[in-house]
Amino acid sequence: MCPQAGGQFPAHRILGGTPVQAREKAFNPSIYCEVTPMKDDDLPIFLPAPTDSGPFDIIGDVHGCLSELLELCTQLGYAIGRHDSRWLVTHPQARRLLLLGDLVDFGPDSPGVLSFVQDAMKSGGGLCVLGDHDARLAHALRGAMVPVSNGLQRSLDQLQATSLSTKAQIAEFLENLPCHLVLDSGRLVVAHAGLPERLHGSDSMETRRFAVHGESNQAFNVQGIPVRDRWAIEYLGETTVVYGHTPVEALRWIKRTICIDTGCVFGGRLTAMRYPEREFLSVPARQAYYPKGAMEGGSFSALSNTQIRLGLQEARYGVPIEQPTIHIHR
Repeated sequence: MCPQAGGQFPAHRILGGTPVQAREKAFNPSIYCEVTPMKDDDLPIFLPAPTDSGPFDIIGDVHGCLSELLELCTQLGYAIGRHDSRWLVTHPQARRLLLLGDLVDFGPDSPGVLSFVQDAMKSGGGLCVLGDHDARLAHALRGAMVPVSNGLQRSLDQLQATSLSTKAQIAEFLENLPCHLVLDSGRLVVAHAGLPERLHGSDSMETRRFAVHGESNQAFNVQGIPVRDRWAIEYLGETTVVYGHTPVEALRWIKRTICIDTGCVFGGRLTAMRYPEREFLSVPARQAYYPKGAMEGGSFSALSNTQIRLGLQEARYGVPIEQPTIHIHR
């Protein structure tokens, strides 16, 4: 479900099925759209209005790395607990998590990540957009014929012992994730694979395909990864676009766009961008859970547990940040 221009959310789902009706609802501390609760669940999922200015902690591709996700959230200042088998996620400054999709595949605990993100969203403490791996898992759980590759088999194996009703609930949760979000009155756009300016706020099939799967101009880098940043190089918009999808070793601004997927599941780091501060915090992967994953820009270097701050005054748009200002987290 993608927001239309003007902040209206259309009544449909990304992957098909019956329409989901959305209506505006006041919800402290921000304005949200309340989506009809999923089956066998008593709490709704909230989506933000385009005027919602956060503050947000935007997190790159998790890919089943629950331990690193919990560690990163703790370092970001979130209080995390459990009650009646549910996760409780709160922040003393009313900040909210905003995950860039690809919650699943490759890593050790995709079901745990799904549970955590769902509970965070239901409590109003989190938001999430759809990634291509999430969409593929939803299709598989619905019984569709999809290629069991790129880590999908690992997620299916981890979910094998769950009931059919739980699998259906997970599929429905993923199907209801928006393909992108327009926030802070148009100053911020988040999408799993990025999004060119002409598609911001659009609900077209092209928008959904681009936001979830990204672009590919059929060119590949030396690691065999499709080149997917042409749109960012050509981007001329004023809106900040934050995305993931293609793992990178070094954070860099390309115009007003930045990819924060730093390949945690492949032995890199899990990274968050604090908005509107534009500060970056990352934690190292505990191990390379899927070591055969190809990485853009080569293998990851071993970094200390650091907080990386990349303010707009510290780097000019379009210039790769090879040596960002690093503040040691104590």
